[in-house]
Amino acid sequence: MAKTTSWTAAVNFDYTNAGNWSNGYAVDGDTIDIASEVAPQTNRPTEGLFNFSITTAGLEGPDVSYFGDGLTAIGDLTVDAAGAFMHSDIGSIGNVVVTAGKLDTSMDLGDADTDTVTIGAAGEIDFAFSTLVVHGPVANAGLMFQSAPATYSKAVTLSGNGTIGDGTWTFNGGLVGSGIVGQGGAVTITGIVNLTTAVWDIASGSLQVNANSTLDLGADVPELDVEIAADVTLPTTRDLVCHEFKHTSGEFTFNGRKVVCDSFVPGAGTFADTGIIDIGGVGALKTEVAAAAKVLAGEPRWTGATGADVGVLNTLVRIGD
Repeated sequence: MAKTTSWTAAVNFDYTNAGNWSNGYAVDGDTIDIASEVAPQTNRPTEGLFNFSITTAGLEGPDVSYFGDGLTAIGDLTVDAAGAFMHSDIGSIGNVVVTAGKLDTSMDLGDADTDTVTIGAAGEIDFAFSTLVVHGPVANAGLMFQSAPATYSKAVTLSGNGTIGDGTWTFNGGLVGSGIVGQGGAVTITGIVNLTTAVWDIASGSLQVNANSTLDLGADVPELDVEIAADVTLPTTRDLVCHEFKHTSGEFTFNGRKVVCDSFVPGAGTFADTGIIDIGGVGALKTEVAAAAKVLAGEPRWTGATGADVGVLNTLVRIGD
């Protein structure tokens, strides 16, 4: 029967010395609770699948890869202690729970869509050093930040003060819920964003919506450039307020709302209904207006502005009849 046993290194650094463990040395299927800053150095296993945890407050444990020679995967990861710090350079094929403390990893998380990542209000995950994939859904009430881009296959759900930090993010399954985006710097997001409410703490950012979806930023985000490259619908409850609105491709549906932006860059995209693009920035928009008038000369068409109007503070562009 699988057991949990703590690595203490109380005697020496021999993996198979029972005196270094609280419940005998770990074998295939066991959970290793890391309770020492020093990893085993001799007689380490060369195969097996192990779960890992840190439950000692303030402990920065050794990388889990040091608990074996040539291990290629690990199971569940759990960090549940204030100030604890787990490192993992081996991919996890189980569930990840960071209730309190911090995990940094440079490998993929999850082996299937059902493998979950849960971050508590006092937890942090840093996706560091390499591009990786998180396969299952993420529930984040804490902090996610990354030193390299990561792709999320399933929904990332923010709650409470759940935060995604500055960086490059791909949300194939969507960024949903309510929380905080950014930590005062720049964010680059690709994928689906459909937030109920949000605080965007960014100096600059860009979002490319490349999958058919509803687009709700959860707030007005005048620092964000938004590119539409799929069929996108606004919610009935909120206008899209952004810096630049770029319509590269796909069909855009106003759904009774409007777009408020500093500049509009049209492309090959179409509009499903009548709506208003409210260009409220100060500055010459003549080039963009002229280009838009040419691109949208058919149906849907631009009927509310001409190149002569761009010098005014507020330019309304009505799409459709």
